[in-house]
Amino acid sequence: MNRRELEILLHGLFESQLKGEALERLQQELRNSSTARDTYRDYVCLQNTLQLRAEGIDLIRVIPVHRVTERRQKRLFRTSAMAAAAVLVLKEEFSETQFAYTTDVSASD
Repeated sequence: MNRRELEILLHGLFESQLKGEALERLQQELRNSSTARDTYRDYVCLQNTLQLRAEGIDLIRVIPVHRVTERRQKRLFRTSAMAAAAVLVLKEEFSETQFAYTTDVSASD
Protein backbone atom coordinates (compact mmCIF):
# COMPACT_ATOMS: atom_id res chain seq x y z
CA MET A 1 0.00 0.00 0.00
CA ASN A 2 1.39 3.40 -0.89
CA ARG A 3 1.37 6.39 1.45
CA ARG A 4 -1.54 8.13 -0.27
CA GLU A 5 -3.78 5.06 0.07
CA LEU A 6 -2.79 4.76 3.73
CA GLU A 7 -3.61 8.42 4.37
CA ILE A 8 -7.03 8.04 2.72
CA LEU A 9 -7.79 5.01 4.91
CA LEU A 10 -6.58 6.80 8.04
CA HIS A 11 -8.72 9.81 7.21
CA GLY A 12 -11.71 7.54 6.82
CA LEU A 13 -10.90 5.90 10.16
CA PHE A 14 -10.74 9.21 12.01
CA GLU A 15 -13.94 10.40 10.37
CA SER A 16 -15.69 7.14 11.42
CA GLN A 17 -16.37 6.31 7.77
CA LEU A 18 -14.15 3.25 7.45
CA LYS A 19 -15.96 -0.09 7.52
CA GLY A 20 -15.71 -3.62 6.24
CA GLU A 21 -13.01 -4.53 3.79
CA ALA A 22 -11.32 -1.11 3.92
CA LEU A 23 -11.03 -1.32 7.72
CA GLU A 24 -9.56 -4.82 7.44
CA ARG A 25 -7.02 -3.60 4.83
CA LEU A 26 -5.95 -0.79 7.17
CA GLN A 27 -5.61 -3.14 10.14
CA GLN A 28 -3.56 -5.59 8.08
CA GLU A 29 -1.28 -2.80 6.86
CA LEU A 30 -0.77 -1.53 10.42
CA ARG A 31 0.11 -5.06 11.60
CA ASN A 32 2.65 -5.61 8.84
CA SER A 33 4.31 -2.21 8.32
CA SER A 34 6.28 -0.17 10.85
CA THR A 35 6.12 2.81 8.46
CA ALA A 36 2.33 2.57 8.45
CA ARG A 37 2.32 2.45 12.26
CA ASP A 38 4.52 5.57 12.38
CA THR A 39 2.15 7.35 10.01
CA TYR A 40 -0.80 6.24 12.15
CA ARG A 41 0.88 7.63 15.29
CA ASP A 42 1.50 10.93 13.51
CA TYR A 43 -2.15 11.12 12.51
CA VAL A 44 -3.31 10.30 16.06
CA CYS A 45 -1.08 13.04 17.44
CA LEU A 46 -2.38 15.52 14.87
CA GLN A 47 -5.98 14.50 15.53
CA ASN A 48 -5.54 14.95 19.30
CA THR A 49 -3.85 18.32 18.87
CA LEU A 50 -6.63 19.54 16.59
CA GLN A 51 -9.28 18.30 19.00
CA LEU A 52 -7.64 20.06 21.95
CA ARG A 53 -7.22 23.22 19.90
CA ALA A 54 -10.92 23.13 19.02
CA GLU A 55 -11.60 23.02 22.75
CA GLY A 56 -9.44 26.10 23.28
CA ILE A 57 -6.27 24.37 24.50
CA ASP A 58 -3.28 25.40 22.40
CA LEU A 59 -0.51 22.80 22.53
CA ILE A 60 1.14 24.01 19.35
CA ARG A 61 2.09 27.44 20.77
CA VAL A 62 2.10 29.19 17.43
CA ILE A 63 3.79 32.60 17.49
CA PRO A 64 1.91 35.19 15.39
CA VAL A 65 3.79 36.46 12.36
CA HIS A 66 3.64 40.10 13.49
CA ARG A 67 5.55 39.17 16.67
CA VAL A 68 8.22 37.40 14.67
CA THR A 69 8.52 40.44 12.40
CA GLU A 70 8.76 42.82 15.37
CA ARG A 71 11.51 40.73 16.97
CA ARG A 72 13.41 40.59 13.71
CA GLN A 73 13.16 44.38 13.25
CA LYS A 74 14.32 45.03 16.82
CA ARG A 75 17.27 42.69 16.36
CA LEU A 76 18.17 44.36 13.05
CA PHE A 77 17.95 47.83 14.62
CA ARG A 78 20.10 46.77 17.58
CA THR A 79 22.71 45.22 15.27
CA SER A 80 22.72 48.28 13.02
CA ALA A 81 23.15 50.61 16.00
CA MET A 82 26.06 48.56 17.32
CA ALA A 83 27.71 48.53 13.89
CA ALA A 84 27.30 52.30 13.57
CA ALA A 85 28.82 52.82 17.03
CA ALA A 86 31.75 50.57 16.10
CA VAL A 87 32.34 52.56 12.91
CA LEU A 88 32.38 55.83 14.88
CA VAL A 89 34.81 54.42 17.44
CA LEU A 90 37.10 53.11 14.71
CA LYS A 91 36.90 56.39 12.81
CA GLU A 92 37.83 58.35 15.93
CA GLU A 93 40.67 55.93 16.70
CA PHE A 94 41.94 56.13 13.12
CA SER A 95 41.78 59.96 13.15
CA GLU A 96 43.79 60.14 16.38
CA THR A 97 46.37 57.69 15.06
CA GLN A 98 46.69 59.56 11.79
CA PHE A 99 46.98 62.89 13.63
CA ALA A 100 49.70 61.49 15.91
CA TYR A 101 51.58 60.08 12.88
CA THR A 102 51.29 63.40 11.02
CA THR A 103 52.51 65.28 14.08
CA ASP A 104 55.47 62.91 14.52
CA VAL A 105 56.46 63.22 10.85
CA SER A 106 56.20 67.01 10.96
CA ALA A 107 58.37 67.18 14.09
CA SER A 108 61.02 64.98 12.48
CA ASP A 109 61.46 67.29 9.49
